[in-house]
Amino acid sequence: MKQLLWIILCVIFIARTTVICGLLPFQNTNLSWDERANDIVKRLTLEEIQSHLTEGGGSGHSRLPPIPRLGIKPFTFDTECLHGVNNNATGFPQSIGLAATFNPKLLYEIGNVIGREARAGYNKYSSKGQYGVDQGMVCLTPVINIMRHPLWGRNQETYGEDPFMSGVLADRIVSGLQGPKEYKYMQAATGCKHFDAYTGPETIPSSRFSFNANISDTDLHMTFLPAFKKCVDAGAAALMCSYNAINGIPACANRRLLTDILRKQWNFKGYVISDMGAISHIYDSHHYTSTLIDAVAEAMNAGTNFNMPGGKSPYSLLIEAVGRGLIKESTVREAIKPLFLTRLKLGEFDPPEYNIYNTYKFDDIIHNRAHTNTALLAAVQSFVLLKNNREALPIRSKPRKVALIGPFVDDANQQFGSYAAHVEPKYTTTPWTGLKNLGKLVTKAEGCFDIGCHKYDSLTIASAVNDADYIIACMGLGSWEGEGNDRANLELPGNQTRLIMDAAKTSLFHSNRE
Repeated sequence: MKQLLWIILCVIFIARTTVICGLLPFQNTNLSWDERANDIVKRLTLEEIQSHLTEGGGSGHSRLPPIPRLGIKPFTFDTECLHGVNNNATGFPQSIGLAATFNPKLLYEIGNVIGREARAGYNKYSSKGQYGVDQGMVCLTPVINIMRHPLWGRNQETYGEDPFMSGVLADRIVSGLQGPKEYKYMQAATGCKHFDAYTGPETIPSSRFSFNANISDTDLHMTFLPAFKKCVDAGAAALMCSYNAINGIPACANRRLLTDILRKQWNFKGYVISDMGAISHIYDSHHYTSTLIDAVAEAMNAGTNFNMPGGKSPYSLLIEAVGRGLIKESTVREAIKPLFLTRLKLGEFDPPEYNIYNTYKFDDIIHNRAHTNTALLAAVQSFVLLKNNREALPIRSKPRKVALIGPFVDDANQQFGSYAAHVEPKYTTTPWTGLKNLGKLVTKAEGCFDIGCHKYDSLTIASAVNDADYIIACMGLGSWEGEGNDRANLELPGNQTRLIMDAAKTSLFHSNRE
């Protein structure tokens, strides 16, 4: 009888403690997310916290270091997924093209594909001990900045000029990528960027690293904040603060933006990650502080949880800042909590069999038929027909001769845009490969030796378009614009405009001669 009583008491004792079968409390799936995250935070030393609040742990590597004593593995918060995972993955039209579909349901499906492929990639890479950039399941997407100037280099990454539509599409991408809210675990995590009022410039007329956006409260609340509010309402795990200042205060040091609005008004429970090097720029570009350690204190106290260093690693000064009394240790500990909360919700610390997303196999997921069909549908719906004079389209009968010309006629690499997936050639169709059988005779001439079209061969264009019934000119910007590269004017690069004019003149000459 005594032996039976002892066994019962032992079971009760074990059940009432948070240690079950040797598990630490943060590994106990019976506890709430907050209880588990709090347990991790209290177990971490200040040195461990510092190493987990900056990309690469301040070591120059791309991944956060492991904490072996707690069984915590390496991790990365840096995977680009703007319109496909920035790795071997299914590619979708650039964001501005996705916005042109005006199809929120499709954006949800695209988000879901990206989330599935990010998770499948993580499953593959982590099983091999690889936790590098673009190998994780925390996606730095979507870009929901508002397009305000046609020369801004990053317009292509946005959903356009409409705050309302940008918010609707952001909600759908975030919801699809992270997976159904009724599931216990997230499929992958999202980070909406760049918070806020970041709409150029990159380089012209000044640097994005020091630019100050002077905006009214009305413009802030009606133009720049709404899409980010939709991201928060959709449950986004993170927001990225931007390079620019807002009315004199750098975004990553802006307490009103990151604490008063984001956390107090919107009740955001996720984390804020700096853009690459943005905390350093508080000091060395905005000159908002007199020292780098003061910039660290301003960013942390304002609400920037995680530092993407981009060279220097300013959050490696956190312990020193705490020692000087510039930051409270409790603030630093509170900053790390939502990052581990995200990792918990992704299922990192739970038995693998508990999480259905752990069953995703890379070879079964990446580029599968359903995903490529979704990409094809997105491409079709993203096309915009600006003019159709004399009902030139559709082409109803097979023409005698068609000429395909221009630097984009057969260059697959240039048609994806910034932050694109690494799409295998067999899944890619260029204008030439898609239209080379359009006519009885189809000719091809790039005319330009590069996208910039600095060197131009007018003779090949004249020969290609000679006596053609249809001329299809494939022109554009490609890498001519992008992050860190604004356009100086609205002209096509180099001799591209001349190429079009020469083709038109040659075609008109032969037409008039007949």
